[in-house]
Amino acid sequence: MINKIIYVKNQLVRGPNSFKLEKLKTDSSKRNILLLDFTIKVLQNEYEKQEINKSELRELYNDESYLCCMGDGRPYDPEYISRHFLRKMTTLTTRLDIPKVTFHELRHTHATLLLLSNVNPKVVSERLGHSKVFMTLDKYSHVLPNMQKDAVEKLTETLHLDF
Repeated sequence: MINKIIYVKNQLVRGPNSFKLEKLKTDSSKRNILLLDFTIKVLQNEYEKQEINKSELRELYNDESYLCCMGDGRPYDPEYISRHFLRKMTTLTTRLDIPKVTFHELRHTHATLLLLSNVNPKVVSERLGHSKVFMTLDKYSHVLPNMQKDAVEKLTETLHLDF
């Protein structure tokens, strides 16, 4: 992470006996994503924890430079992340009486919130790693009809058409 940007270059894939980094599925999957300040703070805290773990475990620490990893430096199994997230989310959603979402659905929530906030669909598409903006627009078109009213109001305002 440099200048609040995370660089998506590889994906972690489970092999028969271990995990390995592999190329992303498509060229457009390789991307740079500007992070929220909140996210940066969480990642900095995680980095500090891992530095402590490295110093305490020394040669027992699996130093492959993963930031989000187990206490000994080994990468998390992606299935573990999904299961753990779902357990935590179930507790939270029950308490707050809101719909449950999976870890992967956070990606859809992110895109939907950006589109509802009138973020340019091209920017949303780039953040998601879609090769073409039409992929994003097609997948999230359910959000766009509500945006039609805003578009007309803004156009009326811009053209100074007060009737």
